[in-house]
Amino acid sequence: MSLINLLQESCSDPNKGFLFADNSSISLNDVLNQETSLIDEIPNKSVVSLVGDFDPISISTLIRLIDKNCIVVPLTIDTQAMHEYYFENSASEFVINEQKITKIKSEKHHFTEKLKEENKPGIVLFSTGTTGRPKAILHDFSNFLERFKTKRTPLKTINFLLFDHIGGINTLFHTIINNGEVYVPNERSPMGIAKEIYKNKIELLPTTPSFLRMMLIEKVFDTNYLKSLKLITYGTEKMDLTTLETITKKIDCDVRQTYGMSELGIFKVITKQKDDLWIKIVGDGIETKIIDQVLHIKSKIKMIGYLNEDSPFDQNGWYDTGDIVETDDEWIKIVGRSKQIISTGGLKILPSEIENCILEINGVKNSKVSGIDNPILGQHILAEIELEDGVDLSKREIKNILKEMLPEYAIPHKIKFEKIKYNHRFKKS
Repeated sequence: MSLINLLQESCSDPNKGFLFADNSSISLNDVLNQETSLIDEIPNKSVVSLVGDFDPISISTLIRLIDKNCIVVPLTIDTQAMHEYYFENSASEFVINEQKITKIKSEKHHFTEKLKEENKPGIVLFSTGTTGRPKAILHDFSNFLERFKTKRTPLKTINFLLFDHIGGINTLFHTIINNGEVYVPNERSPMGIAKEIYKNKIELLPTTPSFLRMMLIEKVFDTNYLKSLKLITYGTEKMDLTTLETITKKIDCDVRQTYGMSELGIFKVITKQKDDLWIKIVGDGIETKIIDQVLHIKSKIKMIGYLNEDSPFDQNGWYDTGDIVETDDEWIKIVGRSKQIISTGGLKILPSEIENCILEINGVKNSKVSGIDNPILGQHILAEIELEDGVDLSKREIKNILKEMLPEYAIPHKIKFEKIKYNHRFKKS
């Protein structure tokens, strides 16, 4: 069955709006009636980079490329500086941008060629690359849609995640197939999102821990803008307990952690309590195990492989998530990333442990901790700290406070006062 037919069969009213943006609504018929004859120029089973957004023409082009058994690389204008890298590392043969097609030269990859031979569509997603170069992640798109076979009752959702993110694509097709409504914000800022929630009585906010902290900093939770929310979900990076506890005290709605990755997709997660970080990963075809405190997962639905890196799966199909966890019977709590462990003087510490303590200091707006190479210690600890406006805290004062909270070896060797930056997906960059 083609993707178009699947969407038409699932959608109870193709004239009903499912996507709302710029004070207008978009129905499935609006999407399917778009003029996309230009993609007739693209041969079936091509690798195509599609620069777009959640608008009718981009969605229509995506759907029709999938039905041509193409391998689609969804991109956004926000990452324009990286596009040449993305084109090359995804083995793209064509680029569609602003309704223009450009044919480009690329080296073939055995994974994309195998998918073409099997007459299957694909999708390439890029990792954020915060700890290295972005990885090109290839999925069989027919497997990617397996999760939508079970119908779910939709909540009115704000589409916080973008066109090039697995969560954004997931939200798009979940909404169409389950006859839901998704709203694209005009402004992806804490107050802009809050006003969109208030205006459209949004019920579900899927976001990141970093963005939730930004909302706290700008005192969005102290307004009545969020009263329609029934559920906040957060994921893609570690949440600090201080932020979570503050949010759950300020808002009367369910707050749940999500868990997933571009390599394996998004898993069903049970949250023990909304104000703690203990979770359980469940679902058919999902297995988990802990090796040296690191979570490993085996899943029926997974990527075909990286196009620019070696396979991360072992010979039995297990994937090392890199997430360090604590356990309590069947419950797990993610406490950090194995690649981010700081080794100083032979002792190891997680940046998140230091960040959590810094965030408890009155007057601290945000923090980021990292390890910097040091020829004597191995690494020294750098803490970048953003203070609230009007707060006058010295580096010495912060170190003295931290001495009451952390062992001596975990006290930052260097502190810098500066604004914490985020990437286009609202994760600390």
